[in-house]
Amino acid sequence: MHSRLSTNFLSGSIPPSLGNLSSLQYLNLMFNMLSGQIPEELGNLSSLRYMALGFNELTGQLPPELGRLRSLHVLGLTSNNLSGELPENYANFVGLQQFSVAGNRLTGQIPRFIAKWTELYYLSLSGNDFEGELPLELLFNMSYLEYLFVSDVRSSAGFPFPKNANMTGIRYLVIRNCSISGEIPPYIGDWSSLKYLDLSFNSLTGGIPDSMKKLNLKITIEVQGQSFTLKQIIDATRKFSPKMEIGRGRFGIVYKAELPNEIKLAVKKISPQSKQHGKDELQREIFNLKSLHHENLVQLLDGYSIKDLHLLVYDYMHKGSLHHALFEPNSTTKLDWKARFAICLGIARGLRYLHEEKRFKIVHGNIKPSNIMLDNSLTAKLSDFGLAMLCDEEDPFMAIKAKGSRGKVSADYTPNQEAEFLLDKAGVLHDKGRILDLVDKKLASSYNRKQALTVLLLAMKCVNLSPTLRPKISEVVSVLEGEKRIDEISEGDDTPSASIGGLCGACSRVLEIEPIS
Repeated sequence: MHSRLSTNFLSGSIPPSLGNLSSLQYLNLMFNMLSGQIPEELGNLSSLRYMALGFNELTGQLPPELGRLRSLHVLGLTSNNLSGELPENYANFVGLQQFSVAGNRLTGQIPRFIAKWTELYYLSLSGNDFEGELPLELLFNMSYLEYLFVSDVRSSAGFPFPKNANMTGIRYLVIRNCSISGEIPPYIGDWSSLKYLDLSFNSLTGGIPDSMKKLNLKITIEVQGQSFTLKQIIDATRKFSPKMEIGRGRFGIVYKAELPNEIKLAVKKISPQSKQHGKDELQREIFNLKSLHHENLVQLLDGYSIKDLHLLVYDYMHKGSLHHALFEPNSTTKLDWKARFAICLGIARGLRYLHEEKRFKIVHGNIKPSNIMLDNSLTAKLSDFGLAMLCDEEDPFMAIKAKGSRGKVSADYTPNQEAEFLLDKAGVLHDKGRILDLVDKKLASSYNRKQALTVLLLAMKCVNLSPTLRPKISEVVSVLEGEKRIDEISEGDDTPSASIGGLCGACSRVLEIEPIS
């Protein structure tokens, strides 16, 4: 019996009643919005072989009851908010082959009982709050291990690599920021299967062993089941040829990479003018961004930071940007009203995910048509999010403060002359009873009047002069999805005026806005 419910928008807690499915062998709830604790009742699933609960919002400690799952082969809990220590009875996972708890808040020492998992080939413990000495003498003698990822283990004293090791099948080895001291052992050069090695941010001394020259270490990325080296990706941009440029912004230039089998990627080359933080900080940012998965975000596949070359590799969006579709005369993308309303809803859903649904909240700070991408089905996907750390500006609101007329602003609203002109024009058009003149003339009369007025009213609420009167993005989504009326998220004075607040109040009186059907 299998249960595959991954990559949806499931919310709420995991039902304890799942523990009654005694024949269940496969449980996949990854990439949802599930919250609350992992039910201890899941420990009753005696036949379970595969449990994947990663990339949700699960909290609390790991239930010791899971230690009863002796048939378990895969346990994936990556990117949640889990805390506490790994329960001692997890030593019973003697048949475990994959174990991942990366990107949580687990504490205590990394337990030595992991060495009892003699069939384990994939172990990921990165991005937690573990402390104490890393049991390398045990981990380095797990002969089946092919993938080992450990990072950020706090220790008051350094400790060396073990003198001997038996890990000849290792392919990916990452031990970052774990207080390892001493020299790199020569036996690493004998691991002929090793393709990726990261020992950064430790306290290593001495030189690189001559034996490591034999290794065929390459930087690779997995795309659609195929592996490509960094050189192949750079060559696929024709070495960052201007002819392959598909966009540019305050963080750098984006190039199209054309790989074999009609695979395309978007490669952002971060400009030298961007603020360069330490390599570890950039890599941490890349790790965080890779953990974001949502239908309305452009997926970051990987990132590289090598000397002065900093690259971010994304899914390629075949329809380009919303700016190109709307404003470029050579665009072949036609957006009718149905597509435009769906794009508005998609943008709002993407922002809701960034603002309210992740344990590390992300402010975009630069929402505009050129940062909204469209895939083949015209689904809106936000790009350039989470990159504020690369920006040269000490104060992203410097331009606003210089104007002195807007007061406090929301994180996603950075006015410029064009935006201020649009707001002023909206106020004037409303006073003249012509606010629908803001609708694109190319649509003529082929649009839904109620939806257009709803979108306009919501937009004006989002830029209200008073920050406390602006709705949360989740409220905006609820109106666009028809779950709430606009007046249910309305606050403040409804006195008509040419100001933004007055415009919203006047619109809400003119219209009997109903939920979108």
